[in-house]
Amino acid sequence: MSEEGSQDLLQQAGITEGQAVLDIGFGSIEELLAISALVGKKGSVIGLEKNLEPARQALTSVKEALTKISVLEGSAEQIPLPDESVDLVLCKSVLHEIRDLNRAIGEMVRVLVPHGALVIIDFQLIPRAHFFFYRIVATLSQRRLCQDRHPGFSCEEIEKLLSSYHLEVSYRELDTIGRLGWLEVPLFLARATKKRGKP
Repeated sequence: MSEEGSQDLLQQAGITEGQAVLDIGFGSIEELLAISALVGKKGSVIGLEKNLEPARQALTSVKEALTKISVLEGSAEQIPLPDESVDLVLCKSVLHEIRDLNRAIGEMVRVLVPHGALVIIDFQLIPRAHFFFYRIVATLSQRRLCQDRHPGFSCEEIEKLLSSYHLEVSYRELDTIGRLGWLEVPLFLARATKKRGKP
């Protein structure tokens, strides 16, 4: 996906000035900087990654952003943040890699303030046969730790996944195309608003 396409997705996520945003599996420092520009001087950005070394090196070259950007090592299934500590959780192109979806969603909701938003951007559901073939080829070719576990998600699957967390959910298909290996897959954006304190 192009940098311009990624920037457009961040704007569609509804990130606004002054928010504290947690970006799960951010991948690159450029994404954190783009979010930082959207939240402005009064906002803050936390990036969560399993391997922080590349991000730590990149952060040293953007000292002006250090006051509002921080990075944490961890996973979606165990977020190292206190309850109700962020306004928006962004989970972009990560959900299909998570093994324990229910635990991860529970953690994302836990760290959200009341009326905070969980924004999921990921692959729309693809035929399971295509995904199964992709996984076999990726494994045989020793593709970089093929971590893709789910063949995307339908609206019904997302609503079912989020239904027990007192969230108001909207789901829309996007024209934007993502890449799952060699497969081109349309993306969706789901926005779930936390309507109560703890579920």
